[in-house]
Amino acid sequence: MSWLTVSEVSDRVGIPPETVRRYITRHTLHLQVRKGHRSYQIAEGSIPVFVQIRSLYADGKQADEVESALVKSGRPTVITVNETQELVNESVNANMAESLAVLDSKMNAIMAMLMNVDERLKVGEQKQGAVDEDITAIREKILDVHGEVAAATERFLEIQKSQEETREQLGEIASRIETYGRRRGLFGWFKR
Repeated sequence: MSWLTVSEVSDRVGIPPETVRRYITRHTLHLQVRKGHRSYQIAEGSIPVFVQIRSLYADGKQADEVESALVKSGRPTVITVNETQELVNESVNANMAESLAVLDSKMNAIMAMLMNVDERLKVGEQKQGAVDEDITAIREKILDVHGEVAAATERFLEIQKSQEETREQLGEIASRIETYGRRRGLFGWFKR
């Protein structure tokens, strides 16, 4: 694999070196690039990607739209593996479009589950509302029954008091009759 400098890529693609560096910074996942101390080395196979990026920007697309278009075009994503913190010539090509499609389907499944949970929560809230209404109705009935029991207790106490007064009055009447009957005798009642 041959490696080019930023100025060589600039000459081949026809864009300023600053723009090449900006493309490297923004779209590094689609380019095979090695970074030296103060310079980049770009794989010659990345030239068509630079041409595509320039074309997308020329069409008026923003950076995130360019990135999305690169992913959709099926360009392999380049992930540089660097375990020893030195420049490594190995890179791993991964098809990001497939990975994103898998992630998208998983996200759709998660969204469906969340919607199901949300629906169940709404049903549960409705049922809880109905239970709360039933509890309120039962409380009101209990308060009504309590009021009726209190009123019946008052009536019972009034009747009991009235019965005591009636007994007392009957006792007085019986006592008067007895007293009056002794004075006149048993046949005194009929003499009148």
